[in-house]
Amino acid sequence: MVFEDVPEDGYLISSPRFPSPYPNNCHASWTFKNACATSFAITTASFVLEQHPKCGFDYLKLILPDDDPDDDKDVFCGAEG
Repeated sequence: MVFEDVPEDGYLISSPRFPSPYPNNCHASWTFKNACATSFAITTASFVLEQHPKCGFDYLKLILPDDDPDDDKDVFCGAEG
């Protein structure tokens, strides 16, 4: 899903089928684009994912335009957020 020109009050995103469990092997991706933005903020109302030492199953990964998509420096799981 791609969001263009993010409004000042932002967007609400959630996992597929929320609040019900999402399906096994589910992959969801959201892209936010704003030609005028020099920065952005992510605020979580709730952030609870399956805990795993290396975020091997459920995780939130942030990839900025100049990032290597295979780099795991911005990966969050468990109750981090």
